[in-house]
Formats: sequence, C-alpha cells, structure tokens
Amino acid sequence: MWTVVFFKGCSLHCRWCHNPESIHAAKEILLYPDRCIGCMACREVCPVGAQVFDETGHWIDRSKCIHCFKCCEECYADALVSVGE
Repeated sequence: MWTVVFFKGCSLHCRWCHNPESIHAAKEILLYPDRCIGCMACREVCPVGAQVFDETGHWIDRSKCIHCFKCCEECYADALVSVGE
C-alpha cells in the first residue's frame, strides 16, 4: 500500500506530475465540472464575471479571476473548491 502526500508550492515542474494543482504555492480555485449542477449561483456572486457557462459547459476565465473565492463559498454542490493555504 502507498501513501502519497502532496505539498503546494512544488517548484520541480516534472513532466510526469500527476498533481499539477500542487505546483503553485498560492491558494487556488479548482473546478470539478462533473459536480456542477448548473445553478449558476457562482456566476451571480463573481464580481468580475470569471465564471462562464456556455455550450461547452462551466469553466473559469482565469485571466479575469481575482481569487476572491466568493464562488467557492456560494457553490453548495462543491464543484468549486479552494485549495491551498
């Protein structure tokens, strides 16, 4: 049996990394599209319009996102989750 512990802020950038969320040390927003129920509550609270719903589904326009994490607080389906400390 294996136990894997991931630490945020890894600076190695390995090609085979199976946890790219751990590369950046800053707190981030993860989107789990399969959990999204399409209520668009996150879009309503996002002050900059970074939560996008279109024909391809739900995605985050990360060029607009200011990391206020209001979307994560509003998402009761846990499709948007803040990670890191």
